Amino acid sequence: MSNSEKFIEKILFGNSFFKNEETLLNNYVPEQLPQREEEIVELANSFKPIMNFNNNFGVNIVITGPPGVGKTALVKNFGKIIEKVSRKNNHPILFKYYNCYSFRSKNSILMNLLNRFGIFSRGFGDEQLLTLLKKRLKKEDTRLILVLDEANLLGSKEVLEFIHGITDYEKGESRISLIVISRYTEYISILHDHINEYITKRIKLDGYSKTDLIKILKYRIDLAFYPNIINDKIIKMIANIASSTKNARHAINILYNAGKLAEQQNESEITAELIRYAKNNVYPEIKPEILDDLNNDYLFILQAIARTLKLDSNKTATNFLELYDYYRIICEEYTLLIQSDITPKKEEILINQIMDIMQLNLIDVISENIKQHKYLIQNPTKLIITLNDIPAEILDSRITKILGKRLKIEDDE
Repeated sequence: MSNSEKFIEKILFGNSFFKNEETLLNNYVPEQLPQREEEIVELANSFKPIMNFNNNFGVNIVITGPPGVGKTALVKNFGKIIEKVSRKNNHPILFKYYNCYSFRSKNSILMNLLNRFGIFSRGFGDEQLLTLLKKRLKKEDTRLILVLDEANLLGSKEVLEFIHGITDYEKGESRISLIVISRYTEYISILHDHINEYITKRIKLDGYSKTDLIKILKYRIDLAFYPNIINDKIIKMIANIASSTKNARHAINILYNAGKLAEQQNESEITAELIRYAKNNVYPEIKPEILDDLNNDYLFILQAIARTLKLDSNKTATNFLELYDYYRIICEEYTLLIQSDITPKKEEILINQIMDIMQLNLIDVISENIKQHKYLIQNPTKLIITLNDIPAEILDSRITKILGKRLKIEDDE
């Protein structure tokens, strides 16, 4: 056996640093949700009426909040529980989750739902699909809770059509309830005015405190690692870093990255140095190689977005006019630093570049007419921009370093 074979065999079949690595992955849904117990109770109380099959109506819930605060985990966790306890009590509830990044239309969601029932539905319109779905639910004497995550991507028109379509107004009944999940900014900008009157309950999740993050980390550490891998000081260090974003995903990803590094380096525990190294790699969207591929014009735009948002930790989005002001200031700033003229691009060009950046999943553009570039160019005030899960402070810092090297600007540090 060659040295390479021995080395690879040791990696693949040697002792693992992790007891259950899966529990630190982004798509893992834990059985417990520390610091979200009250919201679980709120959901249970909201859906209590549909457990009485004499009540022929559904409920519509909206859950909003910034990235990493447990919106999706909360709903999926509740879904597991309600399916289990409803079966136990002979009142079966179906719980179906759809992320609108993957399912971009009402039609695709309905077709997938019917396929799960074994109903061939290709070629049918939305109304026909809904009729088939409601007939099947009535035949099986069951209820459906339908979850639309990132619902703003469907747009207010299709979400409203869902709400109208799932209710049989002639008979005044519905076997379908709806949970709409969205970041607060997108909900207010796109969905609120159109669907608010039909919403039964609104649950807004706030970011996590340092104390909250410590409790969440300790729970995940118990699930993921063998004993004595990480001490309380290191846990507090991770929580302190993530407290700037109030984002549990941020904290868990730092922990996971540090664990992988410790395993690779044959360490016996997770150290502070590993945490310092890991925290620079928890946002794959902004790894240096991705930003390095962008030309200066795109970096100026991203930095302008970051600077408008980092001034206020509660601010989740900026509008085009505010962005354009900061963009011009940044162009002037670098003009002075490198003693060479950097001319700001015209609004039309800038809007097209913003749409290009959106395709990289670095930012999200909020507009009912997002696919109509001509409309956005003619109505720039309708353009609302937010960062996708990326702390503004971190993005600004990394772009500053890249532009500093690229433009040969001396570092004051």
